[in-house]
Amino acid sequence: MDDSIFTKQYHSKYTDEDNEVWKTLFNSQWDFLKSSSVASRWFYDGMRILELNGDEIPKFSDINKTLANHDWKIKAVDGIVDDASFFECLRNKVFPVTTWLRSKENIDYLEEPDMFHDLFGHVPFLVHEPYLKFLEKMGNHAKKIFKSGSKEQQYQMSRFYWYTIEFGLIRRKVNTYDIYGAGILSSFEETQKALSPDSEKKFFDYDLLSEKFTKSELQPFYAYIRRDIKFINGLDVEKI
Repeated sequence: MDDSIFTKQYHSKYTDEDNEVWKTLFNSQWDFLKSSSVASRWFYDGMRILELNGDEIPKFSDINKTLANHDWKIKAVDGIVDDASFFECLRNKVFPVTTWLRSKENIDYLEEPDMFHDLFGHVPFLVHEPYLKFLEKMGNHAKKIFKSGSKEQQYQMSRFYWYTIEFGLIRRKVNTYDIYGAGILSSFEETQKALSPDSEKKFFDYDLLSEKFTKSELQPFYAYIRRDIKFINGLDVEKI
């Protein structure tokens, strides 16, 4: 693993505005998700176990004290890491979390995943062993794919992650869904669209891996798995 991609959080350098942005984003989205119970139970459990809250920006070191019980850790990065490096992190039981946080002026606009997306959307799931095994399995398989040099397989690997970990839903019964995708959980607009009866939802299968995704606008559709997030381990990444 290339350690040069990592930095430090420098928690003391966050400004009052940074903490205000965090508090606004956290409280708004958490209040909605808590009152509506539309997220996976693993999300709520993770929030409770990690004691995440809107009072101030969390310290990565505090989170890692709990994640150490699962032999995982989060590490600070300055921004987006390339896919090969990202999957290599997962293979080594590391989840990269950016230290960048959107400004107050752009609180409703996100060009790329920021710290709120990473900490609020992803990190609560990192206390659940089946989820962690799934991430590690993706990391192990991705190493072979990125070593092979096959661009098409690399694209499929990224889409596999996108349509599950980033924008995945769980169908509990007809027209009833729980959210586990971090890109949905950390965005009020994506949450509203994903739960709308008018949004397109597709059962996750490997044909989806031929469909390109977009990062710059709301998702055109959402992929779902059935019953419960533990069934995510039934998805065979080695089919790529």
